Amino acid sequence: MPRSLLPREHGAYAQLAAPLVGAFVTVGASLASALIAVGACLAFVANESLLVVLGHRGKRAKADDGPRARRWLAVLAPAAAIAGLAGLVLAPSAIAVAAIVAAPACILVVLAWRRQERTLAGELVAAAALSGAAAPVAVAAGASLHHALWVWAAWTIGYAFTVVAVHRVIERHRSAATVVDAIVIVVAIVSAGVVAYTGMVIAMPLVACSIALLVVAPSAKHLRAIGFVLVGASLLSIALGARFA
Repeated sequence: MPRSLLPREHGAYAQLAAPLVGAFVTVGASLASALIAVGACLAFVANESLLVVLGHRGKRAKADDGPRARRWLAVLAPAAAIAGLAGLVLAPSAIAVAAIVAAPACILVVLAWRRQERTLAGELVAAAALSGAAAPVAVAAGASLHHALWVWAAWTIGYAFTVVAVHRVIERHRSAATVVDAIVIVVAIVSAGVVAYTGMVIAMPLVACSIALLVVAPSAKHLRAIGFVLVGASLLSIALGARFA
């Protein structure tokens, strides 16, 4: 049975989908915003094929699945570009925010090329890039630039907390707690206070779950369950974003 060419980083699905759904729920939808969202989703799906073609999934995957990955990439990449550009043409007001959120996406491409997308820094950049896809979608649907960037910042901060928390859970599975864990917990709690003070309600469920993970430090054997908990936190973030929009 041929291997799936869907992205394997399951947490990334939530980082892309939750902000997009939140934008549609909070701001509404238009043809332009829908096209931009489709473009972002197609680009995300194309990522696995790109990694296979580049050989980042191993020599055997490149040899066995490379031709099929190239065919998928030849379809998905142009389709993503056409959909995204069509949306921006229909909503020129979204071009500015699209250019801004493109920065972490470009950095992520460089990190992927250098095989560093799975590092802590790489996953933090990925969280910013994936959640940033919702910013031009929101503007294309009628949101202001300020609102879109503020919401993007909230999602990015929330998911940055989850990335750090999951990395520490994995590290604690390999070795005993160190002073680094204590420092991370203190920084997380202080940062949570700043998030609450600035009113970033979208980030709060994700931040709260992340701090709980840092303090409890569950076994890495429970990563699947942790993933479901973080998805639940993402849904709560969507609800809070809609409630306090």
